Amino acid sequence: MLQFAGRQQTLPKAYGWAWILMATPLVMNNHDSPKGPAINGHTINSNFSCNSDDINEIIKKSDALLKDYKYDELCTLLSAYKQVENAELLWRLAEAYCARAKLEGEKGHDHRRRELMEEGFTFAQRALKLDENNSRCHSWYATMMHYTSEFHGYKTHYNNAFIIRDHYEKAIALDPKDAVSLHSLGYWCFAFTNLPWYQKKILGVLFRSPPNTTYEQALEYFYKAEEVSPGFFSMNLVMAGRAHYHLHQYDKARDLFTRAVNVSPRSPDERQAHAKAAEMLKKLHHHHH
Repeated sequence: MLQFAGRQQTLPKAYGWAWILMATPLVMNNHDSPKGPAINGHTINSNFSCNSDDINEIIKKSDALLKDYKYDELCTLLSAYKQVENAELLWRLAEAYCARAKLEGEKGHDHRRRELMEEGFTFAQRALKLDENNSRCHSWYATMMHYTSEFHGYKTHYNNAFIIRDHYEKAIALDPKDAVSLHSLGYWCFAFTNLPWYQKKILGVLFRSPPNTTYEQALEYFYKAEEVSPGFFSMNLVMAGRAHYHLHQYDKARDLFTRAVNVSPRSPDERQAHAKAAEMLKKLHHHHH
């Protein structure tokens, strides 16, 4: 759950939508020896620049580490190249820092989580500046903006939601098979649809009117994400199930929650999805008894 800092907690709880807007999946890409920052045996200093063969090698290793959920090694590997101005490396750095931050958050290390998210966002910003035609740059810019908005008060958080949507939409325009961005837009629609009417009123008065989203719209995105990348993220199944649940389509919801609960969770997002699926199955069980 997203938390807002300090004294602002007294403001109306009109921002329940926020937590939902991002269990963004980490679907990326084996690195055998985390020997630290060296390529071809040369230790790297901070102003090192690598050639494209080196970069491709690093990317291959980092993608394999991500696939294996080895987030610590992933961060160790990529951190060595923070200074390299390469969009492909930089959006992966954002992704790696986001993964690490979520692990820290799970352990209750909120300060460390924030530091990693903030630094991760700087990588995403640099990546997007370097390559505006790269769907992953837009996607990670949006995700990291979301995760850092929560530290900067309600108004920023709420207004940034619209910028976030725009970047996910750009990501999909550039790559229609971008499952992560499709899922994230589904979340976005779900979150705003799920707001009670009085919270929407408050937001409209304080800032700008929330968008008119529907659960059906959210489902379209979730199913599209599933279609382009089947089984890529258990949270996608859970969110589709929740949308069906709100539409009183309980059989469809149960089917999706059951599928999600049968996935062995290996990351913070997956553990969250697993817990939510189990909770919703209990709810459905009581609903019919």
